[in-house]
Amino acid sequence: MLDTTGSMDSSASGTSVGDLDGDGANNTRMDILWKVIYTLLNADLSTPDSTVFASGTLGGARTTSNAWDTSGTCISAGATTYNRIRLAGFTSAEWADLPGSGTVVLGSGSVQESINYTSKGYSSSGGYYYLNFNSRTFANNWSVGNQIVYSFSGSYPNNYPTNHTEAMSAIS
Repeated sequence: MLDTTGSMDSSASGTSVGDLDGDGANNTRMDILWKVIYTLLNADLSTPDSTVFASGTLGGARTTSNAWDTSGTCISAGATTYNRIRLAGFTSAEWADLPGSGTVVLGSGSVQESINYTSKGYSSSGGYYYLNFNSRTFANNWSVGNQIVYSFSGSYPNNYPTNHTEAMSAIS
């Protein structure tokens, strides 16, 4: 049984745990309650085993001179240095499953290239997801529509929730 009455909005003394319940106030009794719940539920810091799979297509590539190519063959093998790829066809849930950095596989079958990306982003003005990587050339020509896959099996890649926002987003 958990106390969720108005008195839980009162400030608590001691070491601050921050605003874990998302109400805008730091270190309330409710924040302490959330911290206790997270600690109890994850006392051994274990996370469930899981398989994550995300699949989409190449939506374009950006050269190191910042020119996007989003039509036809957007990556020419060995000819140009690229530093970003645009993704298409990833759902918001799949996008959320992609870690902040990692490896995706471009292509399918016998023609594939692994891309180690350093960060991911979203262009609100363009409405697209993208992956940044260290400047590189590619061994193959890649066209808009080529498959991009991320998969992971083993320990769940997302951390257990540490605040109210993370806990609530894990539910949906």
